[in-house]
Amino acid sequence: MTKRGFALKNSSGVAKCPKCGNNKKFIAVCDQVAEDGCEIWVECYSCNYNPFAESSGSCIESVMGSSDDCNLMMAVDEWTSLIEKGNKGSVFNIKTGRRLIK
Repeated sequence: MTKRGFALKNSSGVAKCPKCGNNKKFIAVCDQVAEDGCEIWVECYSCNYNPFAESSGSCIESVMGSSDDCNLMMAVDEWTSLIEKGNKGSVFNIKTGRRLIK
C-alpha cells in the first residue's frame, strides 16, 4: 500500500469532509488487490475520513496502480459522489464483511 498527500488548486464542486469540512487536501491511497490490479481511493488529509471504507466497488481500479492526476481526479469525483449519497448505495462493508442492506 502506498500513500501520498496532495492538494487541489480548485476545490469547487468537491464535497466537504463530513467530519472536518476539508475539501482541498487529500491522501491518495493505492492498494494492490491482485497480481495485476490495484485500487485507488482518497482519504481526508486532516482527519483521515474514508468514505470508501463503507462502500464496495467504489474505488478506482488501475492495472499499474498509478496515482497520476487522472486517477486522483477520478477518485476525488467518487469521493464527492459517495459523500453526496451518504453511502446509501453501499451493500457491503469492506472492513467487516457484513452486508449493509437486506
